[in-house]
Amino acid sequence: MVLANATPNGVLYVLHVLTAIYFALGVVLGTIFTLQVPNTPTLSAKARVMGNSSRVALLMIIPGALLAGILGLVLAFQEFSKPFNHGWIVASLVLFIAAVVVGGAAGPISARTRRMVEAEARAPRPSAALVAALRSPLPLIFTALNLLIAIALVVLMFVQKPQ
Repeated sequence: MVLANATPNGVLYVLHVLTAIYFALGVVLGTIFTLQVPNTPTLSAKARVMGNSSRVALLMIIPGALLAGILGLVLAFQEFSKPFNHGWIVASLVLFIAAVVVGGAAGPISARTRRMVEAEARAPRPSAALVAALRSPLPLIFTALNLLIAIALVVLMFVQKPQ
């Protein structure tokens, strides 16, 4: 077995990579759900798709990001005496913070819209507020930004130059 004689840093690195990939897969899956919402015909179907997106955020994106970020910081401080002298570590940290900020901004907007959709799913006509919320480009913009950030983080993790 490969991990039987592995060093603690080697195990942490494997866990870091796996959690980063788990996070990125969650972002991709969340993007797919977000892109489905405008084309979903009924409000009850929209509520199901938005609920799936929320579950992906809670089960994959948030825990994956937190674990990958924590493990990455632990590895950086264990492997390098001055981790912030390495450009790829600084770039990773900046991208990670950007992902947290974008996700933090998108979460409440998406949750509020999902609650509105669920509340009005049985109504004969959606309210003007719900129509405006569903037409807002912000969820798609935030989703696209988070997808780009996640891709950049994973690419950076694999192409960083060993020191």
